[in-house]
Amino acid sequence: MPKRSIAILGATSHIAKGLIYRFLQSEDFHLHLYSRSVDTLKAFLSSIGQQAGKDCTAHNSYKDFEK
Repeated sequence: MPKRSIAILGATSHIAKGLIYRFLQSEDFHLHLYSRSVDTLKAFLSSIGQQAGKDCTAHNSYKDFEK
């Protein structure tokens, strides 16, 4: 079964971080994470043992959302 894509806007908020953590526990999803600060987002991903790449993509521009 192909992975489902999920976009999370405001990915560095407290609620979003909880969702991101839960979704990344499963291999059924690919996350598209949008944040004004990609560095902060990448630091969070690192703190939970993840990185942008295979299971999630970090975006810093909402213009990428259309893609």
